[in-house]
Amino acid sequence: MTEAIAELASAADAYFRDGLEGDEWSGHQPEFRRRALISAQRALAALLSAPELDLTRPELKHACFEQALHQLRHPPRPPEPQLISEEISGLGRRSWAELPVSAPPEIAPRAMQLLAPVLNGCRRLNRG
Repeated sequence: MTEAIAELASAADAYFRDGLEGDEWSGHQPEFRRRALISAQRALAALLSAPELDLTRPELKHACFEQALHQLRHPPRPPEPQLISEEISGLGRRSWAELPVSAPPEIAPRAMQLLAPVLNGCRRLNRG
């Protein structure tokens, strides 16, 4: 798996190299980029209800790159304490607890555009 992630990271570097996001992508530490790619794979696989992402398909690979950059831009926040009970009699009493985050990770807009044919159940046909 480490080799696959190294290859994916290398492909992501090449993908972003000539784009406007190239400096932003390369400005992050390699370890953070690697972690973002792993998280992006998991998020997109969950969105597609697949055990893992098929990175042999260019649209899925590019969606993974876009999602990784999105996650670097918007890192997940730790759960904030939520009010779970409040007593109003007397002076009042409140109980706070950190509840598990149930919201799925936000999917990058560009990743959703790349995933649209997959989510709609059709493949893009290229002339060649």
